[in-house]
Amino acid sequence: MRQPLSCVAAALLLAVWPAAEAGADGGVLVARGRVASLDCTVLAAPAPLRAGLSEWSVLLQRAADASVVLDAEVELELSRTQSGAAQGHRLVASATREASDNRLFYTARLRLPDAGDWHGSVRVRSAEGEGALAVEVVVAPGVGPLREHWRALGLPPLALGLFGLHQWLVLGRTARRARRSALRRQRR
Repeated sequence: MRQPLSCVAAALLLAVWPAAEAGADGGVLVARGRVASLDCTVLAAPAPLRAGLSEWSVLLQRAADASVVLDAEVELELSRTQSGAAQGHRLVASATREASDNRLFYTARLRLPDAGDWHGSVRVRSAEGEGALAVEVVVAPGVGPLREHWRALGLPPLALGLFGLHQWLVLGRTARRARRSALRRQRR
């Protein structure tokens, strides 16, 4: 028994279509260190970090028992550097648990305007104390709009192509049936 073309097309589409990118809760480790009596872990997405929208997540844990701190104030500050001098781009954002998909993380979204070396800090204020953790990252150039949206732009031609293939196969089958019927009528 032959599988319907729609099942084959759906299986092909699922096999070729890549999964959506994960947020920073699954991002790449950017910095890790001690802030006051807390262990601070900083993650960033996308990986590799590129110019454009980025998501930064911070996990705070008590050093003594590794329990998660849920009542801190977290602020992220980044500056663009080149040859050791600041280049005028300074970004500041508050990281909150409400902005995160995983409520154990403090998350902030930043739009990095250009590629290059960026440095800054994650400032933490909590009942355990306050302090800052230095962060240094290299940001790659952003992807162009065509490369960023290729999935959405590729879907209509793919759908039209699958519809055309379906119609060609159906019409071909109908034409073959008509020829067979005509041959049977001629034999009688």
